[in-house]
Amino acid sequence: QREAGMSVLNIKKSVLKQPSLLQYSVDSSLRPKLQFFVDELKIPPEFVGKIIESAPALMGLSLSKNLRPKAKSIIMMCSMTSREVGSIVATSPQVFLLSQKNIESTLEFIYSELALTYSRELGEMLLSAPRILLQSLDSSLSMKINRLRYLFESKKIANEVFKANPRLLVLTKKVLEDRIQRCIEANRDLEEYFMPSEKGRKKLVRLPTTSDIENTVFISTDVDFNSISGIFPDHRSAARHLGISEREILDACKEKISIQGSYVCALGESRTPIKRQALLPARQVARMRNITFSIFVSGSVYPRDNFDSARGRSKSGGLALSISADRRDVETRQILEELHAAARSSFGIHVPLTVDDDEKRILAVFPFVNPSRNRCELFACYGALRVIESFVNQRLDDTQHVLDFKVFTDSNYAWKLVRNKDRLNQLGLAVSSQEMLAELDESTSFPNIDIFHPLARIFCRLNKAKPDKSSSHSNDHCVRIEFAHDIDNALINGGKLIARDLNRHARIAAMWQYNRERNLT
Repeated sequence: QREAGMSVLNIKKSVLKQPSLLQYSVDSSLRPKLQFFVDELKIPPEFVGKIIESAPALMGLSLSKNLRPKAKSIIMMCSMTSREVGSIVATSPQVFLLSQKNIESTLEFIYSELALTYSRELGEMLLSAPRILLQSLDSSLSMKINRLRYLFESKKIANEVFKANPRLLVLTKKVLEDRIQRCIEANRDLEEYFMPSEKGRKKLVRLPTTSDIENTVFISTDVDFNSISGIFPDHRSAARHLGISEREILDACKEKISIQGSYVCALGESRTPIKRQALLPARQVARMRNITFSIFVSGSVYPRDNFDSARGRSKSGGLALSISADRRDVETRQILEELHAAARSSFGIHVPLTVDDDEKRILAVFPFVNPSRNRCELFACYGALRVIESFVNQRLDDTQHVLDFKVFTDSNYAWKLVRNKDRLNQLGLAVSSQEMLAELDESTSFPNIDIFHPLARIFCRLNKAKPDKSSSHSNDHCVRIEFAHDIDNALINGGKLIARDLNRHARIAAMWQYNRERNLT
């Protein structure tokens, strides 16, 4: 209470939000985090109590493996000082409740989408509107950026407006549309109207800053800096903390050697030890050729899920998959052949095709237990991702193409689970199914978690380009994946016919497996 400057009422509110606060050790948990906010992020003590009251869950996060790494990511990617990161936390504490990968993904999206030139530009935008990090990429940021681009009829002008007035990105959809409508009705100049204004603006917490960018120093017991044991504004502060001379700190940074069991890295001198995802330069991406592939999937069960005829009977499942491309040139056909080869090698038991069948169609059996219509349809989506991952792993050196994959499902059940790209990416970060259940707020069970968890894991690996350290999978080139429902097939030539035909073949695959299992017994 005394150290955080909180009243009894403030503490009561915090505990009601986060009852586990009462279980944390003062010396080993609470006090070190208070010192982190005050000493490392330079947040005035009078603001720390407000941070705890607003986001008490912060006090339960690991200091070395969670809070400091998040601060490091923002400092590195935005060319910001630790003091400026403290300003962001004091203004919007919920930012630090986001995962580190979520923060990095949002920063990378803004940097790339708005064609920023310098990382400091990103830092200035974040200082002006910290709550940008809390926005969803697909349902919020992308929508607002595309809305203004359509309004201005110019991508360049819209980008410049967002750079000058990043608070537009945190407006609600309704408020943004209201502002657009008022501007049109008043016949005002669009670009001038959306430039920043002090009127009605919520003031950010203003903390003391220096005119020069501080040379932030990170200290870690890990040579790869996966965990951070200290963040300091300069070499002198880091030397004082370790009880050594400033010269020894400088030498440790330069030589990348351990000193007193710790590794030291200065932001302004050496960024080598600190891993950060490398983004392809915008010009290089512009030169890469874009090819879009459509993957249609369908799953079925036999006998059908019918209470009158199928109750108590064992069942079998099957799936069908078909791949097409938006181009028909020689190069695209070659890549399509590689995709079909990956599809043929991605499933265990294949259903033999008839003489009249298209050889490009893949029919396979459902390999999991307890086949049902929902499980088979969800597995068909998972199977499509397995095909893409197998294909991608064979083209790790491809820097000439941007490959877009659109996976179409005819299942309402599967579509509800996979349609939210941001949510699927977030769920894919869960290493185990139990972690995913916690993320889903399903403490006991979740239907078909044995299929949905590996599906989300593959989707996250492919779309976010951030594999686990324990995984051999990589995706440093340009691959983008999204799911779509069969309703969207009208946009694709013959899409509805393909979906209907695949559903029929999925039933054929299920029947084939059912008869095969009966013969085996």
